[in-house]
Amino acid sequence: MLIDRPDRRALAAQRTGHRAVALLLTVLVLVVAVTPALAIGATPSPNPSGSSAPTPVPTITPNPCLTPPPPPTPSPTATPSPTPTPDPSATPTDTPVPTDTPIPTASPTPTPAPTDPPTPDPSATATPEPTPTPTPLICPPPTPAWSKAMTVVGDTIRFWGKGWGHGVGMSQWGAKGRALAGQTMTDIIAAYFNGAVPAVTNPAREVRVLILNGFTATRAAPLIVHGRLGTWTIDGIPKVFPADAVLKSWRVAKKVNGVTKYSWVMRVFAPNGTTVLATKTAGSFAIVRPAETKTRLDLDSKGAAYNRFRGRLTLLFGSPTVRVVNSLAIDDYLRGVVPVEMSTGWPIEALRAQTVVARSWTVRHVHPTAGVFDVYDDSRSQVYRGVRAERAITNTIITLSPGLVAKLGTTIVNGFYHSTAGGWTEANENAFVSPSGIRSSTPLAYLRGVDDRAFDGTAYDKTATRYSWRTPLLTHAQLDAILGADSRTACGSVLRLDLTRRGVSGRLYRIVIYGTLGHRTVSGDVFRAVYNAHRPSGSAMLLSNLFDVSPLP
Repeated sequence: MLIDRPDRRALAAQRTGHRAVALLLTVLVLVVAVTPALAIGATPSPNPSGSSAPTPVPTITPNPCLTPPPPPTPSPTATPSPTPTPDPSATPTDTPVPTDTPIPTASPTPTPAPTDPPTPDPSATATPEPTPTPTPLICPPPTPAWSKAMTVVGDTIRFWGKGWGHGVGMSQWGAKGRALAGQTMTDIIAAYFNGAVPAVTNPAREVRVLILNGFTATRAAPLIVHGRLGTWTIDGIPKVFPADAVLKSWRVAKKVNGVTKYSWVMRVFAPNGTTVLATKTAGSFAIVRPAETKTRLDLDSKGAAYNRFRGRLTLLFGSPTVRVVNSLAIDDYLRGVVPVEMSTGWPIEALRAQTVVARSWTVRHVHPTAGVFDVYDDSRSQVYRGVRAERAITNTIITLSPGLVAKLGTTIVNGFYHSTAGGWTEANENAFVSPSGIRSSTPLAYLRGVDDRAFDGTAYDKTATRYSWRTPLLTHAQLDAILGADSRTACGSVLRLDLTRRGVSGRLYRIVIYGTLGHRTVSGDVFRAVYNAHRPSGSAMLLSNLFDVSPLP
């Protein structure tokens, strides 16, 4: 019986070994089966059978401009902190000072939950400050890329453009859009004049406006000035004239020793138009002044629509014509400017911004010790139409913000503005160039070109009537005729146009015209002026230097 035990042990060991081998073989089979699948998943290779193999998904880095900020980490304090009482000093004032990067207000430290009994070591129970909420990234829309290729002129050509005006400083339609979006006057000023903030200057400072130029006055058709609403005087005549009395002045010729000499006569008539109150031979000038605050002066010779003015009138007698200059306080001048330059039906904040910018521009162009006038009454300066153009809403805005200007440091900004930017304003050195497009103006820090679009890509002046435009389709022969009509652009039949010299907004500051007789290099302004002067009758003009030969982005 004892002899059988070794045999049984051997048999058991043999069976155990078979099981181990079988298990090992199973593991090997699984390894072999799994390994190709792992290899295929890691490194895809072409599948000759045409079946779809799994494609690895590339890692995508989230766009920080589109990714919302993570939620704030909750405070570990068990008891919620009370809502802090707002600080009255943080309430915005009428003229807050904008900064390039707003400084966030620090979050109040939560009140520690009371403990019972109190812990003697205050450092052991200090409540950790909450993790501040990350400031979301704000990314503007991308800047359009402009072609660097030469434009070859084919059988036909058309120009597509945006905006109206030089594009520097404040866009008036953009100001309207920003105001409708909730921006204040201060926001608008800061957006268009980099770093500028509101400041106050003397509202009584005078400006001299040329309101009549080159008027030929004869006895039959004299220069006529009425005093209205109150009494008035003329320097050098010791009388006070009643309301509705009228001054008439004309040029007379007289021969002295065979030589014709000219002089100017001034004669004042009573309100009845016939009784003479005073007569005087004038020198080189005469000054007509209101004698009462309520008095206004009508320059009848200017026409009936906009001929009433505040302040005084200076008559500059020349040979053979007369000029008239209106001198008055800047804020009184603005009463006849702001409602003409911007619709009084627009938002209040846009009108406030227009007032500040127009006042700033005026202050920069006043030069009391040089010349006989400071500004024109038309678009060469600002359009000014006197008392008859005044409106109650703009008079109120001017009255409530006397002398308010935009300032950068100690400098009052040169407040340029224009109708429509077309989505982007231009830097001053790219807009005001030589006739051949040479940039020589000093770049001004507050007159940088700015992206005038909201963060969804919509231009603030999108609703402007001249936001985008196009010219008619011209034949090659028509373009040749237009450019050939001016020596500055004439160079035979046009072959190519170099439309690649652009400012930050895309506005052309220099254009090179290549023709069969050579080439011409001109500024965008010259090209536009020639085109507009000689375009087909009744066809659309080039309204700005922001144009190309295909639709703009």
